[in-house]
Amino acid sequence: MEEPINRVERDLLAWQSREERFEKLFPGSLVGNRPFLVDKLRFLEELSLLYGRSENREEQLTLRILHVEKSAMERKLYPNRLQRLFRRLWSYLTAPGRSAKLKTRIAGNLDELKVTVRKMGFEGLDSKIDREIAHGKHAFHLPISYYVSDTQRMDYSLNIIREVNGNYQLKDYIASLYDERKPSHIRKQIFGGEDGYRINARQARKLLEGKAIALEEVGSMGSSVTVWKQLDFTDKDNNGNFRIKEFPPAYGFDLLQQLERLPFTEEIKDQITKALKMGEEEKVTVQLDGKPIDLFISTDPQKRALYIKNRRGKHLDYGDIIRQKTNKPVRTTKHVTEKDNEAGKIIKLSRSRGKSI
Repeated sequence: MEEPINRVERDLLAWQSREERFEKLFPGSLVGNRPFLVDKLRFLEELSLLYGRSENREEQLTLRILHVEKSAMERKLYPNRLQRLFRRLWSYLTAPGRSAKLKTRIAGNLDELKVTVRKMGFEGLDSKIDREIAHGKHAFHLPISYYVSDTQRMDYSLNIIREVNGNYQLKDYIASLYDERKPSHIRKQIFGGEDGYRINARQARKLLEGKAIALEEVGSMGSSVTVWKQLDFTDKDNNGNFRIKEFPPAYGFDLLQQLERLPFTEEIKDQITKALKMGEEEKVTVQLDGKPIDLFISTDPQKRALYIKNRRGKHLDYGDIIRQKTNKPVRTTKHVTEKDNEAGKIIKLSRSRGKSI
């Protein structure tokens, strides 16, 4: 049976860590620093409000010891006895409202955490999050695993931590691509910080597959710019993460400009653009010389190129496709499935062959 966690001790240790951090910034100044001590007293009072009705014996003992320290700090901050009495009366009268406010904040943070996790592409974790937080853990991991093809599996591990203010947040997550055909060849990456909260589960999978994705970022002039990103499997940092290659607009890969030359409707081009930016390979069926032909389109921003193939991997002359003015998609685009992807080699359409893409 799992040993119950002393939540009061857990929160005090978190505060202690924060206090040590401030001590490094302001050596020897915290002992008599009134703003800091007022904030600490408020924190100790919140602990009493949150866990005062606990039935955990360890927590009850910790709270009794905490009460002694809280009283000593109160006397130091408010040496006037009448002032202390007035403050205690105020604390007693406002305790129900402050307790309700704390519980509302905690519930709001829990809802916000669940929304964040869902937005990142991780579904069905609400009950697991509730269970872990109910146990009062300071940090916990949520594992997820599922197959994306007959031989490939994606494993994720979400790292959720509790901050000093009591809020839980998704710190980062580990994404691993496992291929049964190459059991010793596992691609793994930690997505955290700024990029981690913008790269969702599906995008992480595409990056580990070697695909490129596009993210909207704020440029130097404050406007939104599209930056393509791709993992470099030949280079790792000290944490074992693959280096992320970035291709900003100045690099010269303009997807919209290249798609403008394809004989598709604007609606189809928009669908293709959204799919390619997510790292997908998109299939479009067109009429070529009166026959329906499947085209499979993907990107390589590093080579400033689009890639195209048919179902058998046979090369299609790009000039012929452009010259066929009557070519119109006969079917809407769709993401390539594993079965679709059994086609042969990828054909590159490059400027080196005198073709404008």
